[in-house]
Amino acid sequence: MLMQHGNIKLGKKLFSKINKDTTSYGVMMSGYLKNKQIEKTIDLFFQINKPNDINLIIFFNACAELGNEKVLHSILNMFSKYLDIESTKKLFSQLNRNEMTYGLMMNMYNNRNKPKETLNLYEEMKREKIQPNKQISILILNAFFQLNYFIKAEEFFNQIPNKSSMIYDIVLNGLANHNRAKQAFDLFQQMSIPPNEYTLSILFKICSQLNNTKSLEFAKKILNAMPEKYQWNTIILNSALHMLMHHGDILLAEKIFSQMNKDTISYGVMMSGYLKNNRPEEVIDIFMKLNNQMDEINLLIFFSACAELGNEKGLKLGKHIYSKLLSNRKLLSEKVIHSILNMFSKCSDIENAEKLFKKLNKNTISYGCMMAMYNIQNEPEKTLNLYEEMKRDKIEIDNLTWILIINALAELADLSTCESISSELPDKFYNDIQIQNALINMWGKASSADRAKKIFDQIIKPNNMSYSTMINAYGLNGLGREAVQLYYKIAYEIIDDIINLCVLNACSHVSLINEAQEIFKNISIDKRTEKIYTTMIDCFSRSNSMNEAEELINEYEQSHLPSYSMY
Repeated sequence: MLMQHGNIKLGKKLFSKINKDTTSYGVMMSGYLKNKQIEKTIDLFFQINKPNDINLIIFFNACAELGNEKVLHSILNMFSKYLDIESTKKLFSQLNRNEMTYGLMMNMYNNRNKPKETLNLYEEMKREKIQPNKQISILILNAFFQLNYFIKAEEFFNQIPNKSSMIYDIVLNGLANHNRAKQAFDLFQQMSIPPNEYTLSILFKICSQLNNTKSLEFAKKILNAMPEKYQWNTIILNSALHMLMHHGDILLAEKIFSQMNKDTISYGVMMSGYLKNNRPEEVIDIFMKLNNQMDEINLLIFFSACAELGNEKGLKLGKHIYSKLLSNRKLLSEKVIHSILNMFSKCSDIENAEKLFKKLNKNTISYGCMMAMYNIQNEPEKTLNLYEEMKRDKIEIDNLTWILIINALAELADLSTCESISSELPDKFYNDIQIQNALINMWGKASSADRAKKIFDQIIKPNNMSYSTMINAYGLNGLGREAVQLYYKIAYEIIDDIINLCVLNACSHVSLINEAQEIFKNISIDKRTEKIYTTMIDCFSRSNSMNEAEELINEYEQSHLPSYSMY
């Protein structure tokens, strides 16, 4: 009433004292609008937490009264950032369409991960013959890549005149993020403009994915020839470090790392690279130089390195950092806690692993860590007890966990238990070759070679592990001839040390001396490892062929130091 009769001052005073809802906001907005106070109508609208349809209608009427295109665009921009999509679309429908309005809407969809809506707007632009500017082109390309529309992205990219470095960046990065590194590498070489700092960092990411010397050497040339303004750029150098460590060029990576301005990412890249190259001690050395710059990623790499060491030194250092984290729990994320559990597990610290496990919100990963530890410690019953816990608590059991369970059953080697628990394996896992290999091993150790063979026959394309496991299953069950027959069916390029050892062992258990000798002769000299010699010597010894065993020992010692395992 007060607002309708023009008593704005009293209406405003009363409004400031009441508990406001969408209705009271609507009344005030309507009053401001009636009294031609358009900007106050709009300002009040943006104070509403969740505007209703009436609030929106009044707001749009105020916008129509305003008639200022620039202000309306500013309002649309505010809508796109702070309000729901439907409200923003309603305002968009009221505006004259141009590059700016389309760009604001596309930007909103991009920020809210709605690539299809971005492309729908692009189709509207084409119908209205509005050409996308460079910023809109970037949003459209990003939408294409989000939806894996690679051909359309390429077609759109080729149509863009005067491509900017940002356009190249979005395409190169999009290709790299979708495992199209070769295509991205070729595009970089075709660039007609100098690369900027982001383009260079993307190039090094691309070359990290390409496992060939050509791309690495090309990237190193680019690295050496970079303009001086980029030579100290931490973002570029971090990307270069990742590439070099990925390809094992540790010396050059160390040289760059020692000279550059480092951030926590730099340390993380080097630590990750050392871990990838099986150098956990260097990981720990770098981590200890971080002081108080620890973050989640660096902690995860550090505890992985301690786990990789798997000895008293790694465990001691890991415990030291863990004790520090207990006094500053903000870095003790769920991922970090699980990496600490993994460290305890790999370092065989059963007591601390069990203590930490009891405190956790348990999931598939934590159960997997404990099962792996119990399997290593030859405690399969504890692994199977955890399996029962997972079933009881309805925790997802993935393929990796099932492999641990099956390995525990293999160690237990009890046929009835194997039958009972393996019957609970979901059908979806029966085509997983890792699980198939684990089942072959389990049935072989449970004295059921026929079931092992049944699983083996279901494998469409056996790998070297499949063959070695099946041959070993035959050997454990006294079926040496079947082991030899399978051995001769294996393609030469697949045969490795483990397969050779398994078939020689199978021959040894049933005294198939001639067959073992023939296989041994066919193994090239450079591939006759100490274990292969030892197994063949054992085969001779079991059949009382002591002269042949002694001759083989002499042959080995002509080019090697004596091995106690052969005596």
